[in-house]
Amino acid sequence: MKTIIVRKNKMFVINKSELSVEAKKDSNCNALYADIYTEFKGASQNPTYKGKTPKEMLDEVNKFANDWLQTKGLL
Repeated sequence: MKTIIVRKNKMFVINKSELSVEAKKDSNCNALYADIYTEFKGASQNPTYKGKTPKEMLDEVNKFANDWLQTKGLL
């Protein structure tokens, strides 16, 4: 699994060095950000993600990003 999402200055950012040329397009990056937000908003109340450590949550976000890119054929 590639590390697509990293923490930088208390924010989540896409590590574009791990992406293909097609995936680096702004439209694809913006769509990924939007879907990550939709999936993980309210994560502290979601039974799937509740109680996870920050490291475990970042791993979940990266798993989601990898799956999302794979589904779109961008990985």
